[in-house]
Amino acid sequence: MFAVDSYGGHSIFPNGGGGKFICCISMPRKWHAGMKVTVRWTEDERIPDSWKERVVEIPKYTKEDMGAFAVHFYPDDTVKVLVTSKIEGHPDYPYPRPK
Repeated sequence: MFAVDSYGGHSIFPNGGGGKFICCISMPRKWHAGMKVTVRWTEDERIPDSWKERVVEIPKYTKEDMGAFAVHFYPDDTVKVLVTSKIEGHPDYPYPRPK
């Protein structure tokens, strides 16, 4: 389970290194420097104090990118986010799945 600025996301698999899209998060039409979100996640919500948290900078996006808010979790607990109109697997998608 994960959340971005308190907006809940779909289930994720521990150490899967993949990405998930989140519904209903509100983003300004125009990107500005310093935009950040707080991402919280847990591998098992039944274990108290197992939540992890990162403050993540939102990379630059344009109005053409508006579509979805993607969150990527990596095995080393790195988190990357982006606003994108592309889906994972598209040749221009910026975050390839870790090998």
